[in-house]
Amino acid sequence: MYLSFYLTYLWPSLVGLLVLWFSTRAKCHPHIKAVIFLIAQILIAPHYTGVRPSAENMALITLGGYIVFTKMAEEYGYRFEKRAAALFLGLYMTYWVAVKYLLPLGGLNFPADVVYYVITATPKIPARFLDMWGAVRDAIYYHVEPASIAMVGVSYIGFKLIHFIVDYKAGDIKSPKTLEFLNWMFFFPSLIAGPMIRFQDWMEQRENPKVDVDGIFDGLRRLIIGIFMKVVLADSIHGLTIASMSATALQQAHAWQIIASCLIYYVYLYCDFAGYSHIAIGLARFWNIRLPENFDAPYRARNLAEYWNRWHITLSLLLRDYLFYPISLYLKRIKALRKYPNMTAFIPPMATFLFSGIWHGAGLNFVLWGAMHGVGMASLAVMKRYNFKGPFAQWWQTSRVAYACSASITFFYVSMAFIFFCLPADKLLCLWQNMTGTVPPGF
Repeated sequence: MYLSFYLTYLWPSLVGLLVLWFSTRAKCHPHIKAVIFLIAQILIAPHYTGVRPSAENMALITLGGYIVFTKMAEEYGYRFEKRAAALFLGLYMTYWVAVKYLLPLGGLNFPADVVYYVITATPKIPARFLDMWGAVRDAIYYHVEPASIAMVGVSYIGFKLIHFIVDYKAGDIKSPKTLEFLNWMFFFPSLIAGPMIRFQDWMEQRENPKVDVDGIFDGLRRLIIGIFMKVVLADSIHGLTIASMSATALQQAHAWQIIASCLIYYVYLYCDFAGYSHIAIGLARFWNIRLPENFDAPYRARNLAEYWNRWHITLSLLLRDYLFYPISLYLKRIKALRKYPNMTAFIPPMATFLFSGIWHGAGLNFVLWGAMHGVGMASLAVMKRYNFKGPFAQWWQTSRVAYACSASITFFYVSMAFIFFCLPADKLLCLWQNMTGTVPPGF
């Protein structure tokens, strides 16, 4: 009995608390803190090989991950307001208590109805309630402005909520326990940049854990691959990318320099993003969670449709299931549009990728990036309707030369689109002036 209690609660909790203390108090290089955090994960992992970690322990290590992340980010130059972090922790705890003890009195189903209510009711909150922020801020958090508080992983949380609400309303998800929902929503390894695991898959693994003795070694292998891609490859070439060029350099660069720096940025972003996905998947394996794969050699894609089947796969699938398909079905029901099949083929991908651009960031540059992918995907959808045949079409589908040409064209197009993804508006203006010698209207 005592051994079971020790293995289930005391040992993981002790390791987690030591990591929390070390990350907040110790004075050392952030890389060392990262290593300590990984060692703690490895120490805990053998206990969970083939068993189900308790929801409480997963919540503890998730909180530890947040604190380690924010402390290391501070030491790398990213400033996090501790009182703002405390505020969000308080909001989470308030939400937890309200759901666990207050909602049963009101007869609401948790958590989809609650999430839906919060989303729809937020614009209707009385102004006098918002005015309370000033008093709370001055009394407790001093001068932390609301606009300065950035919630970690807010984009992914938003998409997870969309997935949860839609599937819950469709009856594909049953009301979970509060802590399980929070663990899925805020699972640290995948919160910052994915991969995004769906709630049904999460609960299937949590309720029916599989014995996987090699899980720890596979997790270590993925960690090593991810760290190599992120630290060795991505960080070493970042200085050659267009994202690192100053406004003055963009105004003076030649066309070939711009093109080369965009191509290198594609390689950099792949190594950085895919490397992080490897790290997230490896960390999750320590907790007997299999996150879905997020990349499948996107540089080999022959067109944009294949590219998005290989790049950020979990996001692509969510965009397809919760945006592209519903828009397509809705347009097909409109009788007036049946005369314009090209329009019904063009609109869904265009709308989907415009949304994707806005989801990545609230700026004109992200809208333009989404528009480039939207136009490309929409053009492919229209061309697919014509089902081209003949010797050239057959050669294009089977020839290795055609494969190399199409893959190169796709690589180039995606690289050029990254200009809008990585450059803010002021740098885009400098680049425009360099390329055209003019200033866009309105600037």
